Amino acid sequence: MYRWCTDEVEPQDRFDYWREVRAKGLFGVTAELAREQRADFSGEFSLRQIGGAGLVELRASPYQVERSKTDIAHAASDSICVYQQLGGGGWFGGMRSDDFAIESGRFATSHTDLPYRTVPLGAAGFHLRILKIPVASIPGPDRRVRDLTPKPVGDPALAPLLDAAFAELGEFAGEDEAAHAKPLVEALACLVLIERGIVRPAGRRGQYALRIARLSLARRLIVRHLNDPPIVPRDGRRLALRVPAPPPHAVRNGGEELLPDRDRATPGAKPPPLARGAGTADRRCRRRLRLRKHCDLLPGL
Repeated sequence: MYRWCTDEVEPQDRFDYWREVRAKGLFGVTAELAREQRADFSGEFSLRQIGGAGLVELRASPYQVERSKTDIAHAASDSICVYQQLGGGGWFGGMRSDDFAIESGRFATSHTDLPYRTVPLGAAGFHLRILKIPVASIPGPDRRVRDLTPKPVGDPALAPLLDAAFAELGEFAGEDEAAHAKPLVEALACLVLIERGIVRPAGRRGQYALRIARLSLARRLIVRHLNDPPIVPRDGRRLALRVPAPPPHAVRNGGEELLPDRDRATPGAKPPPLARGAGTADRRCRRRLRLRKHCDLLPGL
């Protein structure tokens, strides 16, 4: 991981260095700030390559940012950008689409090679996290990916999945990073394409990405509520993970069989094994069992 802070530069030169070396040279944007405010400028960021993508966390005093056609021509990157506001808020404009504001904790997505302008909302300045995923690394590329103008994520069902996957990506280290980072980055890219209507959530790619993101959310829920399970309503985690409740006639027997009530009505009768390959109903049972195996560690599910 690479880290840099304006403390390494003399105060009178900090914004000029940030503008020419960091903003334009590293991020491909133009930064502007009134000359009388530059002496008070401060900023820091970290940059990490993970799973074939670039993960940036940035905190800085207020200034104006623009990615113009000239900036794009000088520093094209052909990537999907997932942007999370970590503090305060931000305004985006100068696009083909409508201007918008984004609150703390919310997400926006875009293709990196489309113009925009942004400024922070409030005196706290910028505090954000950005994941840049090269289009070339995304399976099944679609030309519509390069038309993704900056836009906030409006799907309330996808937002917690993005949040969990994003947070988990930032926590990977060592062997965990090598084994799990790339599938998680691919899942995040697919979630963006689902939200923009390019990938179908019911398709194979969409279902795979949603499963990975839901597992990330499940792990975070486990850690968060490990020591206080009574605080969470019985169905709270089921709803958060979008896990369907079993139908009223279905019961679980020892975690291995899913039997209708009619097969358990005779006292002392031995339950028959789950039929394999015996029809659509049995296939649904097996899929439900596989899904529940991922959720058995969550108390109350």
